[in-house]
Amino acid sequence: MEKHALLIGVSRYPATALSPLPAAVNDIRALDQVLAHPEIGGFPTANVTLLENPGRVGMETAIERLFAGRDPNDLTLLYFSGHGLKDDTGRLYLATSETRKHPNGELLRTTALPASDIHDNMERSHSQRQVIILDSCFSGVTPNDLLVSDGSSLDIQGQLGGRGRAILTAATASRYAFEKEDKKLSLYTQFLIRGIKTGEADHDDNGVVTVGEIHNYAQQQIRAVQPDMRPRLYPGEGGGDIHVAQVPPAQRYARAVTRALDNRGNIAIAADSNLEDWRNRLGLNTARYTAIESDVTAKHQKAFQEKRQKYADTIREVLQAGKNFADEATHLDKHRKELGLTEEDAQEIQDKVHQEELLGKWGIVISIWIIVKKVLDSYVLKVVNPIVAIIGLISALLTIYLFINTNPNPGNQGDNQPSPSVASNTNTEIERNNEVAELTNPPVDWAGSKSVAKQDDTPGPNLAPSGTPPPRPISSDSAAPPPPAPARLIVRSNVSGDTVTIDGQPVGPTGPEPHELPAGPYTVQVEKKGYSRSHAVRGDAYTPYSQPESSRESKFGMHSHAQRGNEERGKAPVPV
Repeated sequence: MEKHALLIGVSRYPATALSPLPAAVNDIRALDQVLAHPEIGGFPTANVTLLENPGRVGMETAIERLFAGRDPNDLTLLYFSGHGLKDDTGRLYLATSETRKHPNGELLRTTALPASDIHDNMERSHSQRQVIILDSCFSGVTPNDLLVSDGSSLDIQGQLGGRGRAILTAATASRYAFEKEDKKLSLYTQFLIRGIKTGEADHDDNGVVTVGEIHNYAQQQIRAVQPDMRPRLYPGEGGGDIHVAQVPPAQRYARAVTRALDNRGNIAIAADSNLEDWRNRLGLNTARYTAIESDVTAKHQKAFQEKRQKYADTIREVLQAGKNFADEATHLDKHRKELGLTEEDAQEIQDKVHQEELLGKWGIVISIWIIVKKVLDSYVLKVVNPIVAIIGLISALLTIYLFINTNPNPGNQGDNQPSPSVASNTNTEIERNNEVAELTNPPVDWAGSKSVAKQDDTPGPNLAPSGTPPPRPISSDSAAPPPPAPARLIVRSNVSGDTVTIDGQPVGPTGPEPHELPAGPYTVQVEKKGYSRSHAVRGDAYTPYSQPESSRESKFGMHSHAQRGNEERGKAPVPV
């Protein structure tokens, strides 16, 4: 048994005669790849002839060679893509690249191949399995339109039919129009090739594609996209059962995997045993069937995700428009069915979109709550004591509440700093009088000799408010505190010749040298003419009081407590 095929495509015609059909040549080239495939069509390459844009003689010669010299079990297949014509008597013709018309628009018959010549060649052939595929219309030849039928019936069966023969046509004369020029393949041939190549046309799943299965598949697919186009099958006795192609094992297993998928593109657990039977039947090794399963599932999962995305986009539009789901329920359900989604899928998508909207507003808080809720639902509430679970839930909610309401403000940490002491204002007052009394380092005695105390032992300024008792010395359980170090006092004036007295005893003029005295309260007086007010300092505060114009008197409490060789902070002398 041998297989022979002749594929004819006519895309070019004389100007003004017939419209060009660019897809015709593409059709025969694409079909050649399928028929010559060893695992699909099984036609030997040498037995497949392609004929592009032939004239009348070339076409008739090739057809005669196709059917001549065949054995009864041989399969002969004639495929034609181009214009089909009929004359005023209803006889059918195949247009060639030379087909012309008379000036009155009638067909010039000698330039086209009559169907009767094809029928004669088939009748003389010994082949008992003959298949004719005509991807064309058979329009009445009129001056203005060769693609639209005049409405009369076509006797395809009478002019081409016979025993052991099957004739497939893309459409009847009144129901067909060729594809647009920008299409690579004509619609009919496109579905023929797809049904054979993918094995989708193998309706009974026996691994063989028959003429009848090819027709049924193409008819079903075309009806979905072009209802006005009506493919037809004219089978002779046994013609519909002629085997045209076979389905490769990989394609058959891919179809089995497709049937085993759920709506999300995952292989159903219950279908795994059936797939194992297919693997054993087809003899597929692990690497082969694993690759097939991955390809099929990835393709369907991608398609499912695209459907989910479309439905999710619709849900977002409803939410953004502020509409109620109840008002949109009918249209949403219709949209769901169009996408092939289940009610569970739709509800899951709606919940996810809601979560996304909430996360956009609450962010990490909602994320924490979702995680906590999942843990509680999946484990805590089922395994742990319910009381413990409730406590955990309350703790989680409290954590979220504290997270929301906690708003640290480092910028306010310095608000409670103490205000400047009264000494600042006192210093300002003293500066207005242009004289300062301060304790400094190193000390000198009443005679002007310097003390041996180190500079590091100089006490800092005492800024305690007026009336504050002297600070207590730091006590230690292990040893008594050291005796207080002498205090140092400096009295300066911006005018020379002033006289300074401490507790009524003159100590000399104002100057840079300090006076060393034991710790305790003292009255410091500066004799100076031209001033009417002085200031008294008692303890660590300054108190203004009246004094004769010739002198100013200040009372200063000197408290000095040495600790580890250094004066305690806050107990140092204060400028007067």
